[in-house]
Amino acid sequence: MGELTCGLQIVAAVKDDQLVGEIIKRLRLHSKTTQEHYPFMGRITDLMASGKVFEDLGVAQISSEIDHAMIFGSMGMLHDTKEVLEGFGLVEGSNNRPKTFVV
Repeated sequence: MGELTCGLQIVAAVKDDQLVGEIIKRLRLHSKTTQEHYPFMGRITDLMASGKVFEDLGVAQISSEIDHAMIFGSMGMLHDTKEVLEGFGLVEGSNNRPKTFVV
């Protein structure tokens, strides 16, 4: 749970920062766990695919018209997240071929 607390503290500090605080007022941290008991639990890819994470945040689902993504993590996470993003209509790109998401 230490990492979760640290994340909350970092976001709070950045929002209070004199240089960038105004720019990122809408920044939200929505932590998830898969094993430790926490109010928001589950794999992020499952929660994205089911729409639960968007419901929790009160935002629209991912739209290929306006959204972009950058993903990183383990090979399994990359594969699963890429699959979910493609399900929302996003297309993988690269530096020399920009699209709506990069790995």
